[in-house]
Amino acid sequence: MNERTSEMHKGGLQHDRRRASTGHGIATTITVLVVVAVLSGCSDADSDPSDSGLPAKSELTDSPTSLSPTETSQTDPMPSGRREPSLPTAAKRPGKAGAKAFVAYYIRLLNYASWTGDADAVRSYGQNCRGCRADARLFESTYRNGGWFKGGKWTPVRTSWIALPRHPGYFVAVNIDAAKGKQKTRRGGHVTRFLADRIHRDFHLIRSERAWRITYMEAEIDL
Repeated sequence: MNERTSEMHKGGLQHDRRRASTGHGIATTITVLVVVAVLSGCSDADSDPSDSGLPAKSELTDSPTSLSPTETSQTDPMPSGRREPSLPTAAKRPGKAGAKAFVAYYIRLLNYASWTGDADAVRSYGQNCRGCRADARLFESTYRNGGWFKGGKWTPVRTSWIALPRHPGYFVAVNIDAAKGKQKTRRGGHVTRFLADRIHRDFHLIRSERAWRITYMEAEIDL
């Protein structure tokens, strides 16, 4: 399992084992996706065009952000020179496409927080989300203790998106490719390297004051 993912599980994403999560086994994931895909044929009140991916890439990246720290950067990288991603126009819109675009943006925020320790936006958009708050605490405490994350960029798998109306908002599920990277939990601590991995996240979003907010973010968990 990706080390950053493992730490997030420890940080609070295991809070609801009542959901039928069984790790990231291929058979389980395929079964879930097939069932949800059948359900997605139901009427969508927002009637946005059907698609299997995200809105245009240009809509999702209104402003450039710096790349993740590389394997060749200094041993204890300082969180400088990287800017928090701006909220793209597509992620401000209501409806299914807007919900997916916002989740894509939130994943970029998680990347940014892991590389800098600045988790204010992660926390702000997920105030009522236990998993979001746990991730924010993980990133903040790691950098506060002199640790860091390097690499490990999360990239949504374009063909894996599922978005379904779920009152009062949307359920969004997506597979994520996590790049290889490394982590130090505290100053002077051991550096742990982790391999590239494919993980899964489920989100629930609601609209609040013309903006999306995440009410839960959950991962498939190894039982």
